[in-house]
Amino acid sequence: MRPHAPRLRLPQSFIVVAWEWPTTPDVVNRLYDLCPGNVYVHLGVKTPYETHLGRGLMHSKVFLASHGNECLLWIGSHNLTASAMVGVNCEAAIVLQGIGDEAPFQAAREHLERCRQEAVQYDPLNPPEPPGAEQWTFDHPR
Repeated sequence: MRPHAPRLRLPQSFIVVAWEWPTTPDVVNRLYDLCPGNVYVHLGVKTPYETHLGRGLMHSKVFLASHGNECLLWIGSHNLTASAMVGVNCEAAIVLQGIGDEAPFQAAREHLERCRQEAVQYDPLNPPEPPGAEQWTFDHPR
């Protein structure tokens, strides 16, 4: 994520992560350091309610990048975990390239916006209490 930090700091950029294992406060703090104010934590797995699936889905891995009207969309099983990054897991994804008003890009944008609306903006000095909080510490070097 570090190479993309300048773009992640843009006012219209944001990251939404699930606030449960394996996401840890340390990882979220590091994301926050990369793009302060643009990190959101999603507090539940039952929302956002996916109308096409009929159930909640916060396990989604959706990355959308746009420049002007051109878009790139990554959708798949890719996890940003150590197991995924070093090849222990078999990760798969598709990448779509196209124009922003095409259906897949509009659907992805809608999904991501719903995730952000149902999340809370992360504040390292006042983090939400996660499930299993007894396992985690919230020390943030400030």
